[in-house]
Amino acid sequence: MSVDQSVIEVQSRLERGKGAARRLRRSGLIPGVVYGKGKEPAAISVNADNLKKALKTAHGLNTVLTLKIEGAGQRLALLKDWETEVTTAKLTHADFVEISLDKPVRVEVPVHIEGKAKGVTDGGILEVIRHVLVVDALPANIPTHIGVDVTELGVGNSIHVSDLKFATGVKHASPHNYAIVSVVAPKAEKVEEVAAVAAVPGAEGAAPADAKAGDAKGAAPAAGAKDAKGAAPAAGAKDAKAAAPAKK
Repeated sequence: MSVDQSVIEVQSRLERGKGAARRLRRSGLIPGVVYGKGKEPAAISVNADNLKKALKTAHGLNTVLTLKIEGAGQRLALLKDWETEVTTAKLTHADFVEISLDKPVRVEVPVHIEGKAKGVTDGGILEVIRHVLVVDALPANIPTHIGVDVTELGVGNSIHVSDLKFATGVKHASPHNYAIVSVVAPKAEKVEEVAAVAAVPGAEGAAPADAKAGDAKGAAPAAGAKDAKGAAPAAGAKDAKAAAPAKK
């Protein structure tokens, strides 16, 4: 591994407050602060566009920056924090932390998923639980990313931090052995119970709404009702084919 370094010119900032910050931003600069162990925070101003360009390396936000402070020498630093406008995403403030090339730093490194999990081929769903990992490393050993090979990951299985092999000089900063990625079974579709449809008199296939109504197919007719096909006539009813003729 090698360290990505960029040089950026900054200026000492004497004016403080919201009014001074607004004037800086109108001129294309943003306020910033450099923090260093055992040192007073240094207020600076920096060109926002130049800062973005300086961070366009393989290490991205973990690019080592050489801050050339006008009239005050230079300091090695990493971008620690920043603020942006909600609507435009423009940088409005930047904080830096001074570093030394021979001392470890704590950084967030993006996770890259590699391969296609066999559990996905079997119908499972890949869930990435952690998109970044926090590690300690010398500036020259900061990885650009941490690869996680999921090829052999089956349904119901996960890859944890303890399953990874970190590069020499890189140490996971958290004591917790949390999961990074897993393959879960697809959620079963919920079978909704079909609500019983209230019977409508005369509707085809509907259950009789009134116990006195006859079934069109096969049920015994109610008392007093004439069956069209073969049912015994109710008491007092004349059968069209079998009844005796009436006396004259």
